[in-house]
Amino acid sequence: MVRRILAGARRHLKPGGILVVEVGDSAERLEAAFPEVPFLWLDFERGGGGVFLLTAPQLADLAAVAEEA
Repeated sequence: MVRRILAGARRHLKPGGILVVEVGDSAERLEAAFPEVPFLWLDFERGGGGVFLLTAPQLADLAAVAEEA
């Protein structure tokens, strides 16, 4: 599902937009599948993890990569 989100998100974001996605325990597998993606992993005051942020420009740069995967 995250592959589809990465491939299509740029079509739904404004130029200054951001994408925030929770992947939970699959964060390591996601990073292994997309080593070229500059995931910004968010930290939360009360714990939790597996949530990343990407900007619209980053998604535009990665569109071809995500569509090939």
